Amino acid sequence: MNSPFAYTPTLPVIVTPTSVEEAITLLTDPASANRPLLFRGGGTKWDAGHRAFSEASSNPLIISTAKLTGILDYEPGELTITVRAGTPMAEVEAALAEHGQYLPFDPLFSTMGATVGGTIAAGLTGPRRMRYGGLRDFVIGIEYLNAQGQRVRSGGKVVKNAAGYDFSKLFCGSMGSLGLITQVSFKVFPTPPARQTLLAFLPTITEVKAAFRALQHSPAEVSAVDAWPMGTLPDAPDPGAGYTIAVLIEGDPASLEGRMNAVRGLLDSTATLQINNADDQTKLWTTLRDLVWIGDAETVVKLYLSSTRVTDLDAMLSLHGARRVYSVAGNVAWAAFSGDPARLSSALAANEISAAVWRSPIAAPDVLPASPSAAMIERVKRAFDPANRFYRSA
Repeated sequence: MNSPFAYTPTLPVIVTPTSVEEAITLLTDPASANRPLLFRGGGTKWDAGHRAFSEASSNPLIISTAKLTGILDYEPGELTITVRAGTPMAEVEAALAEHGQYLPFDPLFSTMGATVGGTIAAGLTGPRRMRYGGLRDFVIGIEYLNAQGQRVRSGGKVVKNAAGYDFSKLFCGSMGSLGLITQVSFKVFPTPPARQTLLAFLPTITEVKAAFRALQHSPAEVSAVDAWPMGTLPDAPDPGAGYTIAVLIEGDPASLEGRMNAVRGLLDSTATLQINNADDQTKLWTTLRDLVWIGDAETVVKLYLSSTRVTDLDAMLSLHGARRVYSVAGNVAWAAFSGDPARLSSALAANEISAAVWRSPIAAPDVLPASPSAAMIERVKRAFDPANRFYRSA
């Protein structure tokens, strides 16, 4: 199965260096000095802005990291791993699994070909962000090539490293606008030995909002909480009306039953379904993490909000005919609909909600409504990329 944002460019030239030294040569080649530069890993998120930029720009050059692969350093006892940027996330996860470890930030599209560099550049985090934090919380070091083709390192290969400026956090979500990522160091966690998932069926978004708030403050140590209107997810249990909320708990098997009972006590629902089968749980949470449900929707946005705004957002998205899933206990949402995403701007501003545009049928801003920090972000980009050669908004 392909990522919903997978896209293969047809017009630009793609080059694939076999080493960092070859990549430096490409960046410093006088023949390409005035060409826009784009960086590509597995292509699982290429549809997010890059399509419009690459095909509308003049003679862009795409540098692929497909051959910059391999695990450079892995110390299971130190809970750290360092890998080249073109390494598939699935390969990293398999190496970690051999030692009972994993990356709790839920890297999206890892089974669909996502690479380490693309994962960092996209800055996406899955449902477990609720308990474990986001991608940038797990990146402890990075190496990249700047606009002058110089190799720059930030952070290190150990968790406690505070020397110099931590540029690695800036690269999380940078979309290739600051430089070419060549290697990344992560901190990793032991894999929880057991997990359980509870589905609860609630009639209204108001009850979903109350459940979000209760679960956020629960001592049950909930790993993930997502919710969606009935009919949104393929193959999910569907009573026919209202909303489904999914709750994931993980840890010591002896603790799960008591914690799940505590979760039930927080949900105002007599209609619940507990999923204990490992394969069924994996299928559900992978569907949620990898956004399989958005399909070929014309427009896709990721929304950032306080869970107190869930009812307002749901009413707005319903008005526009959007399919949607709420994640991280209502602090994040994904929506798929038709038409110009900018038509949401005024309502988003009124509700203090921001959105990142991941797919649009026409050229659109990366962020809606206009971000008050846009000027600062542009200054940071100019500092890293004075000639404006790397990715920028279409």
